[in-house]
Amino acid sequence: MSKNIEIRLVLIILLLPMIQFAQNKEISLQVFGGSAFPLGDFGNKISYPTEITRRSGFDFGSSTGLATTGYAAGIELTLPVLTDGLGWQTSAKFILSPTDKNTIEEEFSRDPKVNGTLTFETGNWINIPLFTGFSYGIKLSDQFNLFCHIQAGINITKQAYRKAVYTGTVVENTEYNSMTDFGLETGLSIEFNDHYVISVRYLDLGRPRYEGQRYLNEKLFTEIPLRNFTIEAEEKPVTILLLTLGFKL
Repeated sequence: MSKNIEIRLVLIILLLPMIQFAQNKEISLQVFGGSAFPLGDFGNKISYPTEITRRSGFDFGSSTGLATTGYAAGIELTLPVLTDGLGWQTSAKFILSPTDKNTIEEEFSRDPKVNGTLTFETGNWINIPLFTGFSYGIKLSDQFNLFCHIQAGINITKQAYRKAVYTGTVVENTEYNSMTDFGLETGLSIEFNDHYVISVRYLDLGRPRYEGQRYLNEKLFTEIPLRNFTIEAEEKPVTILLLTLGFKL
């Protein structure tokens, strides 16, 4: 089965609950926002040994994400199904994760090949998970409810770009294409006063294989065979912990 067919099937599953329960008066829609904390290699700032290479540019670890604490916002539709407490959820999130350039800038500035000022510019990771799944709620008191949930689906993702300037010349410019992959989410939520929701969500967004373009300049990369390279299947793990505050409309 091709990846395009798989993605279409996931989108159909995302839409099914909206069709089936469109007349249900107990549908709830939550809007939320909060902080996104990178986990594991996604949040690493460098991996050793580092190397200045003739094809990969500045190599600071094949799995290193450089991500720092970012921001998340989203919406989540919950539809009651089968029994009390059980809900079918469909959600969409936008997650922006800035990157930390300081560690790699300090490390590569000490490399023997670098005899001048070297600075980096790095962008933001973007992840847009479109998930569906189930939640189950337990009434704790008249004011508080506890929910656990699990969701899965597709993630639209783009890796952060990077640019390196050496003594006034751009010696590397790496840009990545947007792509889709699959992901999984689990979480716990506490609802209070019937409207407010505090959630902790763990997102495993897999190991996307990013493609893109890399430009290198011979001012620093003296042995490069070409200036422009195509990036194929650069694998990076993406795991994120979200802490959000939501409001049920």
